[in-house]
Amino acid sequence: MAGYGDCDLCPFPGKGYAVPALKQLLDHAFYDCHVPRAHNEFEAARNEVPAWETHRKAGFREPGVEDEIPHVMVTREDYLADDAEKAFPS
Repeated sequence: MAGYGDCDLCPFPGKGYAVPALKQLLDHAFYDCHVPRAHNEFEAARNEVPAWETHRKAGFREPGVEDEIPHVMVTREDYLADDAEKAFPS
């Protein structure tokens, strides 16, 4: 059975769709639903570099590794601050 990270479920890898889609999801979560934070984790045994890069470009940070599983997170406060900085650079 294919997992979410497998290419069977990613018909357009490398086309640049993932970062804007993830940012739209975060916009909805933080602006509309007022979610305090979003997080994800990656299997250590798999090559998750593309997934990590996608999350990093969307604003996630890596707070740490627990049980050899990398965790990424972005808070509403950080995401909105980054968004405001991009809209109104100093």
